[in-house]
Amino acid sequence: MLDGTVVPRWLSHQLSELREATFVELALVIVTSAATRHSSARDRIRGLLFSLYQAADYRAFWSSPDAFELVDETSRLRSETPVLEVATTSDEPFAESELEVVRSHHLDVVLWLSEPPPRGGILRCSSHGVWTLRHGDPEDFREGPPFFWELFDGETVSTTVVEVWSHHQDRQPKQIYSSRSAIHPQSLYLSRNSPYWKSAQFMLRCLKDLAADGGVARESRSPDRPEGASDGEPRGIPSNAQMFFFLTRLFARGTRSRLRRLLYREHWFLAYREKRGPELAADMQDCTAVPAPRGLSGADPFVVYENGRHHVFFEEFSAQEARGQIAHFELLPGGSTTGRETVLKRPYHLSYPFVFARDGEMYMLPETASNRAIELYRAEEFPTTWRLERALISDVTAVDPTLLEHAERLWLFANVKEYGAPYSDELCLFFADSLDGPWTPHPENPIVSDVRSARPAGRIFEHDGALIRPGQDSSGRYGRAVTLNRIDLLTVSGYRETTVGRIEPSWRPRNLGTHTYNFDDLYEVVDGREWEPRFRFPFSLALRSKPARRRHEQQVGRAPEGDL
Repeated sequence: MLDGTVVPRWLSHQLSELREATFVELALVIVTSAATRHSSARDRIRGLLFSLYQAADYRAFWSSPDAFELVDETSRLRSETPVLEVATTSDEPFAESELEVVRSHHLDVVLWLSEPPPRGGILRCSSHGVWTLRHGDPEDFREGPPFFWELFDGETVSTTVVEVWSHHQDRQPKQIYSSRSAIHPQSLYLSRNSPYWKSAQFMLRCLKDLAADGGVARESRSPDRPEGASDGEPRGIPSNAQMFFFLTRLFARGTRSRLRRLLYREHWFLAYREKRGPELAADMQDCTAVPAPRGLSGADPFVVYENGRHHVFFEEFSAQEARGQIAHFELLPGGSTTGRETVLKRPYHLSYPFVFARDGEMYMLPETASNRAIELYRAEEFPTTWRLERALISDVTAVDPTLLEHAERLWLFANVKEYGAPYSDELCLFFADSLDGPWTPHPENPIVSDVRSARPAGRIFEHDGALIRPGQDSSGRYGRAVTLNRIDLLTVSGYRETTVGRIEPSWRPRNLGTHTYNFDDLYEVVDGREWEPRFRFPFSLALRSKPARRRHEQQVGRAPEGDL
């Protein structure tokens, strides 16, 4: 069911995916004219400022690929599929003769990609109901422009769900799929663009489940619905007064952000501490930050105990080269470290150096998404010399690959990017009997579709008899916090997890984020992010006393320890 044959590009992409799916037959397209639905003059005046804002926001923040670019599907639809045109939009949108045409196709599902929600006789025309996409949390943000009230209320997460309507429950649809995406704090367009691209796959995934086993029940994959500020009452189109208040806040927020980025840049750093007891880490208080040369950031630390030494591998990002490489240092007794050195560099970006031992060899599984592969490296001379062994999986854009050996299988977790969607939203799983493969995609991929926990954030470990998977919470900002997720089900046919803990960035003053957590038998390592001044003022240290200046130099790693 479509509002016309000229559709936004994300919807055109969804139609193309439906045509190519081997488990779907597109039997009928129902087209209604959106021109038959008019808003009143009063409503147009009330929403004038909102309409102007949407147009200005689109021009200011437009990005490619644009989910809302219009595509004319008329010729392709009419040449490939029977088309039923419906002109009425009354309480019963279909005449009985039109319903007879729909029923004659003996449909399994009607995909309702139209407004308003389905009602009337169409709810009795398919064996598995009428499916709709709802952009916005069904309980807290009903009605109104998708994702606007989340942005208005300062929420960090948006929700998209697939709902099933039937004649048994035409007022209370059942959710069969849900996904969480990040709200962009400065733009409604950017808050919508990626989630709409991502949602082009949701109905197809549910149809795949239906074709495989006759059922769909993916709603539990993204638990813990975000709490909105709404009282549950529909708010509709914002008034001009509400928009004036909103735009004032938005302007102040944007001005602060631009001034901050003019004067500062984000700098990632590493920190460590001795391991604290058997409990799950709730914070990383009393960590020691690892000094880094100016212009170099450190992130994604992995600590490995080998031959009596504690090795830390991490991504070293050069602002000058604009790509990462893998570097290494050692943690020494007494809390000191060796100097950092580069151990793996490629002509493309490297990060997330997942190092592990297997069959007497040391291996590294770094992120190599820029080369469209998940590459495996073997240590020729540990820890400094690594050689490309092979690509475990080719022709895939996957980030932060994380390996787990469990139940006599190898399990490979990684975030795989859908077209137009961000990297941090959807976690996929592959399994094999050995490193040699073959690697089989899990039938429930993506196993997590939630920006608050999907992306891997470190090695999976065992705690109190359960497997704990660290994940990144990138709501609000990229790499804001680490969530600790207990794996409740891990089989070749099913996956479930529950969030049981968090590591917030509050363990260090002015820390903006933490997105990797690892440990060995003695040390815990994390990363953090802070604002670093873009400009240095040579007179700032000259104004300090000599002891104060020397203390500052020790803190940033440019002077040896000793009496002041």
